[in-house]
Amino acid sequence: MRVFDEIKFVVEVLCNKVYYDIQRLPIFLERWYNMVITLESSIIHILNTAEDYPVLSEQPLLLEPTAKEYLIKTLEKTLSSDDVKNCFFRSESSTWEQCKNVSWDLVSVSQSIAKEVFVIMRRNKEIPAADLIFGIADIDSHSYFFMLKLDYRSAFTHFVKTIDSQISINIIQHHTLFPPQASKIAEGFLIDMDVPSVKVIERKYMVDGIKDFYLSTQILGCTESKTPRQKTTKLLQVAEKIATMYYSDKDEMDMHISATMHEELQKDRVLSVENLGQKFFSKNIAAQEEFFERLSAIDISRDEELSLSERFQRKFQKQAIRTSSGVEIKIPTQVYSNADEIEFINNPDGTVSLLIKNIKL
Repeated sequence: MRVFDEIKFVVEVLCNKVYYDIQRLPIFLERWYNMVITLESSIIHILNTAEDYPVLSEQPLLLEPTAKEYLIKTLEKTLSSDDVKNCFFRSESSTWEQCKNVSWDLVSVSQSIAKEVFVIMRRNKEIPAADLIFGIADIDSHSYFFMLKLDYRSAFTHFVKTIDSQISINIIQHHTLFPPQASKIAEGFLIDMDVPSVKVIERKYMVDGIKDFYLSTQILGCTESKTPRQKTTKLLQVAEKIATMYYSDKDEMDMHISATMHEELQKDRVLSVENLGQKFFSKNIAAQEEFFERLSAIDISRDEELSLSERFQRKFQKQAIRTSSGVEIKIPTQVYSNADEIEFINNPDGTVSLLIKNIKL
């Protein structure tokens, strides 16, 4: 093995080849860190679309400790999902009116919602059969009404019976098993009992001939606000646009933006929009102001804070650079500004060369 103190490994990079895969940036969501969940009451209803009618319970659940832990872990996993959306009830929402009574009438309120869901499921066979668990939970001393849709899964197990006084063991398939403990569910909601707001996790299905969400639109009657994920995606797109307009070395600016995101995420998972703008364009006040103006035009204010998932941090640990011939290099974000490690060189023909130093072979 030979060690070179410095090997000049020059890679020609077209100016527009440093890139973000914006479409794959994770969605930022308001997170619930270190939450304390107390399950106050719950009830389960069977919505098996192979049958003509749902089976609606008339009594709250009497949960064993392990079953209670299953529900709490599933609720925790759902709340921490990157797919959760913040929504607000429309003024005409009947669900919100029902929810005002849920603390003393969980059975009737949950039955009413379950019936509505079953009608839509029966009409649209693409929506998987499931059990619906409704409940009231205290989360950090605040009361919430929730629903978890536990889509059925199939699995094989043994089955024991007696034939002619002899034990016979066979293998059978169960079709109505719940998801594993602490797994993320596909659909559900969490309603704040004090204000008309709701967190929703849902999937699009073919509903009445249209691929759409049915839980938020038809069941809850709520409208979706922009999620932190959507806002962050837009924020980075605007930052990239401003970098193109105000800086000749856009490649280096893209690296700077990525490094700033990485640095800020190392400090805290809650990012200040104003702080990001100031750090993105610290040496150009005009670029800063246009950045904030463009964000304001798409309903992102400079005083907003975006709560992020831990998984999001990993997206900025490395920055990908791709040459015109298709060669891709990934550079750790924390070293991009270290002149002892790498250096960007602007060429007269408009391309950028990357000098990588201190390579050990």
